[in-house]
Amino acid sequence: MNNEQTIKINDKKYKYSQLGDTAKKQLVNIEATDQEIQRLQILLNITQTARNAYAKELKNELPKNEAPAKKKKDIIIIDEKRYELQEFNDDAKAQLASLQQADLKIKNLQNDLAMTQTAKNSYYQALLQELK
Repeated sequence: MNNEQTIKINDKKYKYSQLGDTAKKQLVNIEATDQEIQRLQILLNITQTARNAYAKELKNELPKNEAPAKKKKDIIIIDEKRYELQEFNDDAKAQLASLQQADLKIKNLQNDLAMTQTAKNSYYQALLQELK
């Protein structure tokens, strides 16, 4: 940022050159968290797209028969239908494993997004304190 640049925070303009070092660091932190949020959202979209592809392929590989109602162990429920895992062919098992991995990655990315947003909010509050 050059010395003539101004920034607007809560409808008030500040000259960058007149900000203290701590305020400038908070601005850098906010920009970094914005970039990380953007990166994580892209990864989340990619992972969701892959998950959808795995789910579609898994549906094509499902066993023809549903699991008996009395069967309780090694049951996979898909679209409210119960299937015995042992009836899955190798392709179905691979798609299921990929789907489960994608679900885990989606959950982790959502957690990372929430954590990064919390950090951004904290940096923003610290910046506001510096500007008082």
